[in-house]
Amino acid sequence: MLIRQPKCPHCSFDLIGNLPFCERCKFDIDYGLLVKKGNCIYCKSHKTTDEHIFGDWLSKRYNWLATDSTRILARPEQPSIKSIIHIHKYKGKQTRRAYQEKTRSVCAPCNNGWLSEIHKKNQQILIKLVENENLNIRDCEFSSLAHWIFMVAINCQYAGRIITTTEKQRHEFSKNQLPEGCLEISYLRTTDNFPTVQRSLSMNVIEGNNIVAKRGIVYFFVENIAFLIITSTSADDFKSFSSTVSELQHLSKFRKIWPIIEDKPLWGDLNWNYVHEFTNVIMGTIIE
Repeated sequence: MLIRQPKCPHCSFDLIGNLPFCERCKFDIDYGLLVKKGNCIYCKSHKTTDEHIFGDWLSKRYNWLATDSTRILARPEQPSIKSIIHIHKYKGKQTRRAYQEKTRSVCAPCNNGWLSEIHKKNQQILIKLVENENLNIRDCEFSSLAHWIFMVAINCQYAGRIITTTEKQRHEFSKNQLPEGCLEISYLRTTDNFPTVQRSLSMNVIEGNNIVAKRGIVYFFVENIAFLIITSTSADDFKSFSSTVSELQHLSKFRKIWPIIEDKPLWGDLNWNYVHEFTNVIMGTIIE
């Protein structure tokens, strides 16, 4: 049984009762992963600094003002399959505009070096996709854009303190290689803009008393484009996981861009009501 400390391990705020999240910083008291000052997740050589999750250039091009918002946090009561999922909502003022969220996971040399180059290389490709010029995007550009999407997915995981990418996968990525056999990236054009929606989810795959794999899903929006990233720590598990996700209604409308496949884009609509149900659909996929 977990023994609680009197203060939040993330912000040192006094804990009240048995709430699963800190009232001030919303840290998951029982299962949250502390991501404080430490070494870079890529090079392991330098101390971490604050990094924009999406890239500051997006907030300058698409200038969304801060608005009243509701933050939704959800996690299983126990970190195991078939566990009850508790959802907690917090209403308040969004302190930053869309795309200005930051996380602390990489060092300045990596952030200002090869990660910055990924941003620069894919800015115009992403703009073409968002601003409905996707017919002019070549397969090689989608392959390049997959690197930017995976980079943002890792940032979302660290921001949410739900990390499923492995050290080996991040090392390969730092060498300009996307993980093979355990990563799939898709996108879908939606009917409206949801630039503040991002989710990071994970679930252990258990056989007997052993954890044999950890599945992860990240999805986020850039304006009206939804990106879906699924991963697993096991290539064998990933095959069944990917197959299950692709067979779900609505999710089958996503166009896969990594691994590259030779087919025409598949388009579909994703309305606001479905966005609200998205987490439940994904969690159902992982749990069942």
